[in-house]
Amino acid sequence: MKAVNPSIPVVLSSFPSETLDALIDSKNDRHDFAVSRTTTMINSKYYDAVDLHFYGCVTDIAAKVKWFKDRLPANKVWLSTENSGPDYRCASTPLTYEKDPARYEQLQAEQVKQRLAACAENGGVICLWFSLFDLKGETDVFAHMGLIDSYSNPPRKKAAFEAFKSFVSR
Repeated sequence: MKAVNPSIPVVLSSFPSETLDALIDSKNDRHDFAVSRTTTMINSKYYDAVDLHFYGCVTDIAAKVKWFKDRLPANKVWLSTENSGPDYRCASTPLTYEKDPARYEQLQAEQVKQRLAACAENGGVICLWFSLFDLKGETDVFAHMGLIDSYSNPPRKKAAFEAFKSFVSR
């Protein structure tokens, strides 16, 4: 892309939540590989920004960002095109959608501001939510993380939709 037009911004491959988890946890079986691979990638000169995906625990976002900020070359920025929850693997939100859909949606709405603020306040140049709609055919972990319940007929705006709208309009 840079050979075609140097002004076109190039975003380095997205870094999934599992990789970010491995980067900040030295006890993770994938830690050494994740550090080696990610370090090699971010030291390339052929990109302008890295894309970090934030699932997992809200409380881990700042540590994941710090890992990158401590290592990114000075002329590079980071963004997040995927950020969503709740994640049932976190102590603060230990339930799946299937166990209690109403409570899950309440927790999701509470996390919209927390997650997007953690992105923006830690220097994300772009901070987006995972998906506007719940995704049919997606894995159970991600299927209900949209802002609109697309399984309903007609589709229904969830509390997270209003939380998102309120956050971005301020």
